[in-house]
Amino acid sequence: MYNNADSEVYNEEYKSISGELEEVRKKRLEFNKEIESNNGLKQRFDEIQEAITRRDSLIEEFEEEIFNVLVEKIEVLTQRIFYLMKFKQQIGLPVNHIRV
Repeated sequence: MYNNADSEVYNEEYKSISGELEEVRKKRLEFNKEIESNNGLKQRFDEIQEAITRRDSLIEEFEEEIFNVLVEKIEVLTQRIFYLMKFKQQIGLPVNHIRV
């Protein structure tokens, strides 16, 4: 009788602990992904800062190198009378721009 009861208690505790362990593993995986993302953003910020600080004078006209560092992709959303473009910055922030 005790052996059967001990087995049931053991199985319940095992299931509970296994579930908790799985939750901790999921949280650790999410945390690691967040750290990787943050490291990527920090690297992008460092690249942008380096491109800007390399300049020894003020930017007075279009600077292709800085533009390429800042903009990852340009999407033309409409092509009617005006263009609606979406600029995706290298750091992942979209910027909408309307050009007439």
